[in-house]
Amino acid sequence: MKSHHYLLVICLLGSFQLSFGQKTTVKTIKKCHLPADSSISMKLTLEQAKTWADSLPLQIICDDLKGYHLYSFNFTMITMNPFQTKEFGTGNGGIPILARKAINTMQPKDAIILKNATYKDDKGVEQKLPIISFSIKE
Repeated sequence: MKSHHYLLVICLLGSFQLSFGQKTTVKTIKKCHLPADSSISMKLTLEQAKTWADSLPLQIICDDLKGYHLYSFNFTMITMNPFQTKEFGTGNGGIPILARKAINTMQPKDAIILKNATYKDDKGVEQKLPIISFSIKE
């Protein structure tokens, strides 16, 4: 009798897995860039970077050629002279105020990195984006 109960439990668990364990596939985005970077060089002029930083909501274009509005991201700036990396915290819909002021002082070869970036899909669910980076060109 016990073996019949075990068999019944195993069958029920198996059917439960088949019914509810189905996974939905999410398209993985591999690379994103700023709209002003039409050649996808990951380099912008300082003026292009400022214009992008001031245009809300912040927009990016990814490898699927679709535009996304950034929802949340960690903002990091790397300066070459003096060489340093500075974290400015999390941006939610826009660039943190101190980070925006620091953009004004950027020089050629300085870079911005947006990590842990997300956007909201059509259902309002946060979706991950790859690391987004660009440098200032001369």
